[in-house]
Amino acid sequence: MADLTRTEVIKLIAIANQGLTLKGVFLENINLNLLCLKAANMEYADLTDASLRGADLTDASLRGADLRGADLSRLDLREANLRSADLSLANLTNARLSLANLIGADLREARLRAASLDFASLGAADLRGADLREANLRGANLSDADLSGANLSDANLSNANLRDADLSGANLRHVGLRGADLSDAKIDLSIEGGLLLKVALKILGERESFDNEVWHTCSTVHCIAGHAVIMAKDKDLEDEYGTDMAGLLLLGVEAHDHFFDTNKAALRWLEEVAERTA
Repeated sequence: MADLTRTEVIKLIAIANQGLTLKGVFLENINLNLLCLKAANMEYADLTDASLRGADLTDASLRGADLRGADLSRLDLREANLRSADLSLANLTNARLSLANLIGADLREARLRAASLDFASLGAADLRGADLREANLRGANLSDADLSGANLSDANLSNANLRDADLSGANLRHVGLRGADLSDAKIDLSIEGGLLLKVALKILGERESFDNEVWHTCSTVHCIAGHAVIMAKDKDLEDEYGTDMAGLLLLGVEAHDHFFDTNKAALRWLEEVAERTA
């Protein structure tokens, strides 16, 4: 039995107004749906299988809390501290986690579809097998995070820090990676030997066929990634993953760093590629 009932929690909220302290409290299976728990201290609380749908926990501290299997859908956790919390198998569908601290959190097989995680800190977090379809991870710090086997299809990872992250076996279909740092990240690449040099020579020799501001302008004008897809004759890869990801898989991380360069900067880099591999 939980240490407190929903009614008792509501009474405590009324007394504390904001900043309610429930540190280390046993609240397994409790229903806290739609409650306002802003800035609450729930560190190390046991909320296993609890339901907090639509609740407001902005700026709350749940450091080290046990939230395994909890229903946290549509929960507002903006700027909350969930460092080292156990969120494995939790339902965070459409949850708002912008700027949240999830460093070292356990999110194995958590459901995070369409969740807002922009600028969240997820360094060294365990996201193996997590469902992150359509999630917004713009500017998030995922350095050294384990995303192996995660589903990231249609997720937005623009400007995210994925340095040393493990993306092996992850579903990366139509992922947005503009400006993302993929240094030393583990990705299942299918780099075609010599393709980058072929693309560089093609573009430098026929500059009228190059426009790095669009994937494909027409059947003859393409960006770096677009040229890679055309020259690899792998339209199926592009259809499945999108031009950005297909280009990354075919050309590698260094090339991806230049997919969004200006035409002038991209041509300068392609000249360097041609010179060092000639």
